[in-house]
Amino acid sequence: MKRAAAALLALAIGAGTPLWASAAGQGTADAGSQTAPLERRVLFLGDRELANWRKADPGFFTAPLFRNSGGFDLGGRKQFDLATLVAGHRPHVIYFLADRLSSAGDAVDRAKEQVTLLLQTARAQGAVVILARAVAYGGASAAADDALAAWMQQLAQDGQAIYSDPNRIDFHPDLRLKKPADLAMSTNGIRGALDNAFRFTPGIPAEQQFGRLMQAFEATPYDEGSGPFRAIAGIDPALPTHSFYRPANLPLFEKQRLPVLIFGNGGCADDAANARPLLTEIASHGYLVITLGQLKSGPGGLAAYPDLLKLDNPPPGRGTSAADMKAAIDWVEKVAASKEGWGRYVDAGRIAVSGWSCGGLQALANSPDPRVKATIIFNSGLFGADSPGMPGMDVSKSTLDQLHAPVLYLLGGPTDVAYGNGNDDFGRISKVPAYLLSREVGHSGTFWQPHGGVWAQAARLWLDWRLKGDARAAAAFDGKECGLCADPSWTIQRRGPVDAH
Repeated sequence: MKRAAAALLALAIGAGTPLWASAAGQGTADAGSQTAPLERRVLFLGDRELANWRKADPGFFTAPLFRNSGGFDLGGRKQFDLATLVAGHRPHVIYFLADRLSSAGDAVDRAKEQVTLLLQTARAQGAVVILARAVAYGGASAAADDALAAWMQQLAQDGQAIYSDPNRIDFHPDLRLKKPADLAMSTNGIRGALDNAFRFTPGIPAEQQFGRLMQAFEATPYDEGSGPFRAIAGIDPALPTHSFYRPANLPLFEKQRLPVLIFGNGGCADDAANARPLLTEIASHGYLVITLGQLKSGPGGLAAYPDLLKLDNPPPGRGTSAADMKAAIDWVEKVAASKEGWGRYVDAGRIAVSGWSCGGLQALANSPDPRVKATIIFNSGLFGADSPGMPGMDVSKSTLDQLHAPVLYLLGGPTDVAYGNGNDDFGRISKVPAYLLSREVGHSGTFWQPHGGVWAQAARLWLDWRLKGDARAAAAFDGKECGLCADPSWTIQRRGPVDAH
């Protein structure tokens, strides 16, 4: 269970820059060569269940990254063609979606033999294996399916594979189950499993690599950003349940006050430091960033603030809520009206909300607030009515009809677990200007790259456009120049009314 909890936590907080060596299309050596450079490439194995998923989500499987597939019926007597796998493909990841087993007494034993063969083959060529259980419809094969799934989960605990349970996320009406499985050992769904697999380097135990990523997470400093204003991070008794990223020299903003970005953390966590490179970067360009929760990671963490325990801080791990984001909006409005203390520096007429993953749902829940002038959604999207959704987040697709201000979605490509939900959101928005930018960086985005990487660049340009009226920033998204369009790594879509730059 320790491995399982670690991997789930990695998805929740965004574990960091992937360690794999090269992206799709890089490397020219023959794909069948054992010395070929690793590529971001997937080999899908399965038969009936994989065919179901292809039918349910054809757009996902036609992406260049996922064009390869193979047939492998666990419940039948077909032998696995090792020569085809080794000579025909050199994948970084093998995604194996188990078919529902027959009710024959030896079905589980035969399946275990063939999975063991698959693991041995993958290990020899340095590939990560994802073992996914069959979609749970119940029926005569349910007991055999559950037995195989339990065995796969144990393999994941032992570090031999990643375990994925498509019953938990990436729902589709054609693949509906009545009772979701209770356990997904390291990740949920096809997209989440692939995002997790690409995070790690083959041949090194996932737990060891996760430990390395967590060490890097803790060591990542609070830098000053690359903007014109040196930025700092800290807490303030004025709003002790939240944290601030701001320019160090506040008197510079007494006349032209600071626009405000309110940010919800990945996993709806109460660690306000889990996206610190990006948030510091935005603050350095002349913004007050208010983050839900308190600074709990990074050099020093809570130890850097000895008075914190006097500030009635919430108990560790309580998480954050959409109400916490509204509380920050209320606070900005209140202090701005007072024109004292923080009221000398903040502009309640220029407030944006944003968030990463679960935090993005918090931002969407608050976007209908008339005080919100812009929204940025990082690696997130609302769940449909037929999915279990996110615990504690009661926000539906109908919220999209209540939007009144421009919204930007930043998605991490097909392996981003929020890719389907985010695209679905975007397709429903018609009343306000909406932009969707996608890039193949997975669910972790570029939060941990220096200065927040391209995620921070795009977000800051959006804020400069929407909160500062900067025409040059607007031209990055639209018009004849469309600066971001010049980068082929971006996929850019637009919807809704056309607004003036």
